[in-house]
Amino acid sequence: MQIKPHKEKIIIACVIKISHFFTSVKRNVALLLHIPFGDMLMQLCILNSKNYKVMSTIDFSKITDAISNVIETEENLLRGLQEDVITSRRNKQNRTIKQILGHLIDSASNNHQRMIRLQYCQHLLYFPDYRQDNDLWIALQEYQHAAWNNLIGLWKFFNLHIIQVIKSVDQTKLESYWCDFEGTKVTLKDMIEGYLDHLYLHINEIHELINQ
Repeated sequence: MQIKPHKEKIIIACVIKISHFFTSVKRNVALLLHIPFGDMLMQLCILNSKNYKVMSTIDFSKITDAISNVIETEENLLRGLQEDVITSRRNKQNRTIKQILGHLIDSASNNHQRMIRLQYCQHLLYFPDYRQDNDLWIALQEYQHAAWNNLIGLWKFFNLHIIQVIKSVDQTKLESYWCDFEGTKVTLKDMIEGYLDHLYLHINEIHELINQ
């Protein structure tokens, strides 16, 4: 089949535009001028699939479902605790149950802004790393003297919002990262995957104090 002149120009323009698919533009132009137009497009599709990896979507539903389960499981338990249990018993870090829950609120608030900012900021981010100041955050906000039901509600609804943030995350931004105070890179994906482990860690601490 003879290709008409105007189609030759279109074919040549297309080949030049995607020349990175070919090791030799001249050789492939000569080849394409002697095959049907439809076959040429098919070859380009094959080459494209070999040279580009399709980004797979990461399913975070296990994480969001687990966070939701923690909220449902723990809320009533927390609301039923006696005042002396939440204010007197302390873990190895000398924190009470009220202070541990307050720390989980701080975790949610800090991770919330990191997860959002990493999806749109164009420059390298250096967030204040509150890990060094955990106890200072607890003290300044006086979690020990805060209304217990208010703390439970804030913890609950902040984590419900974290679930929403994770579900709506821009998957193309998961490798965006910030640097902590030690210079370690922390990606958005790392943060999402690590959030649940941190939640479990401190919920388990609360259970240990309840069972003392």
